[in-house]
Amino acid sequence: PAAAAKKAAAPNIRPMMTKSKLAPNQLAFNPNVSLSERPAISLTIAILTNTIVDYELLSDHTRSGCALGLPSGNGEVSGDLAIARFIAKRADSGTLALLGGSDEEDVALMDQWVDY
Repeated sequence: PAAAAKKAAAPNIRPMMTKSKLAPNQLAFNPNVSLSERPAISLTIAILTNTIVDYELLSDHTRSGCALGLPSGNGEVSGDLAIARFIAKRADSGTLALLGGSDEEDVALMDQWVDY
């Protein structure tokens, strides 16, 4: 009976932790790469959303691109555009205009132009 009760209990499943050298909210990039490989758009979005003080800039000469440590400590987001979208989505609702608004079609059109 005790073994059956143990077996019936739902397992506690947590998301798999990924290895990341970055602490939460650290934005790392290699200062020796070209400007196109630096997080220029991410930093611009952080400034426009008034959240730049939430992030710590880290010079990492071993990285080929830029990355942001997730606030949960569960991994990192890589790539300037992905980081920029993440920052914009985390900001307060007044910044939805940066993403194209709340309409999914408008957001898709904004994404299209950002990716262009």
